[in-house]
Amino acid sequence: MDPYGLDPIILDGLKNNTLTLTGKRAISGGGIGIGTPITFPFKYQQQLSADWSTSIITGGGPNIPPPGEQSINPGDGFLKFITAGGANMQAMVNRAFSLDNASVAIAFPLTIDWNPLPSTTFQLGFVGGPELYRTSGSGEYKYRYNGTDIGTSAITGTGQDDDSEHRIVITIESGIMCIWEDDKLVSTVMPPILSTNIESVQVAFGITDTDDQQRLSSAMMIIGDVIVQVGLNQEIRYNVPRSEQTDFAAQQNYLQRLAPLAAAVPPEVSSVLKELQNIPLGPGVLFWGLQLPEQLGQAISALFQNQKVVSVRNAALSEGWDSATLFLGVTVNLSFILSGGASLGVMSDGQGQVIVVLVFNGGLVTNAGAGIVVDLAFMPNLPSENLGWGSYIQLDYGEGLQGSVGFSGGIPLHIGSLDNCGPAFSIGGGISLVPGDIAGGFSYTKQLGTIMGG
Repeated sequence: MDPYGLDPIILDGLKNNTLTLTGKRAISGGGIGIGTPITFPFKYQQQLSADWSTSIITGGGPNIPPPGEQSINPGDGFLKFITAGGANMQAMVNRAFSLDNASVAIAFPLTIDWNPLPSTTFQLGFVGGPELYRTSGSGEYKYRYNGTDIGTSAITGTGQDDDSEHRIVITIESGIMCIWEDDKLVSTVMPPILSTNIESVQVAFGITDTDDQQRLSSAMMIIGDVIVQVGLNQEIRYNVPRSEQTDFAAQQNYLQRLAPLAAAVPPEVSSVLKELQNIPLGPGVLFWGLQLPEQLGQAISALFQNQKVVSVRNAALSEGWDSATLFLGVTVNLSFILSGGASLGVMSDGQGQVIVVLVFNGGLVTNAGAGIVVDLAFMPNLPSENLGWGSYIQLDYGEGLQGSVGFSGGIPLHIGSLDNCGPAFSIGGGISLVPGDIAGGFSYTKQLGTIMGG
């Protein structure tokens, strides 16, 4: 089987020159690339799917006491490994994941229980990947790769059971690997410890227990549903077709009517922006979403009653839409994203459906002003219909709005008819281009939570 790779929409765009890789990264270290996550779920009393294969090998000789329980069993939302006295067991996803222009992120909840000896190691993430083991003496747990200690875990090592769950995210690309534990970066591994010639990885988990003589060790490892994301390890550009540039020029009067109205919105929605800015964002939100503060829902409830919001929304509706979804967000700096910047915001149709999303811009660089950058957009469809891959074009506006104006929506943008896209404004930040030049962006919108409705 061919390895899982970058999303087909990216590969097709690169092939037909709709998209261009820049070779630039949003951060200098390792991190997560934007892509569509693949979930490998587990179900109680159901055999593992054909995606997985398992093996259990017990050690020892004819005079060695027989081992205790050795098993790999699924439950609802988890896979449980149990070993009592010497074994080598593994569960592996049969299809590999390609690192071609990509970073592979492997996310899973982890619980280590019972009382493993230092002879027990827990294989995490991928074949030949990091191990977790309990040290002798202090009993703390450490991460190890290729025989070298690379970080200390928060899992307790007191000799007592630790049945707490920890959320682990491992990212791997050729030449760099990172491990986050409960959103804390605990390890970054680079050459010479890590090879620069890794082309693909095989997702796998397991337990290796070399105590096959006395059978004294026992251990249980539980991993939750595994989520794997093959994402871009660099920024990407959307090459704006000439037809879209022509349609963009024809819509300038429409944008000019909306721009002053959009510029008046941020001071009126400060309570929503404040709540968004206070939300902590770590790698885990990309895989497990957010626990949303109650205050955010309260702040959003009055959004469509605000006169300034109503004014700009009505102006957008003048193009013949029956309804419009509002996106209101603030630009956020995420130290773990490789392929561009992001905006954290809310999408609402004003009729009950309100979701919280992260919109990744693929690498379109902005020149931010002294304050926060507020993103405001309207689309002619439901909030949930705006999730996934999209595109946008922007232009520095100049007088009347400190920022940029443009359109955001599907691929390609139907700027002439506005049936799959709508006006978008970045207030407080302009585009890093010569004034008058049109910039094209490739985006991905990910839902983090639901406040109400869909």
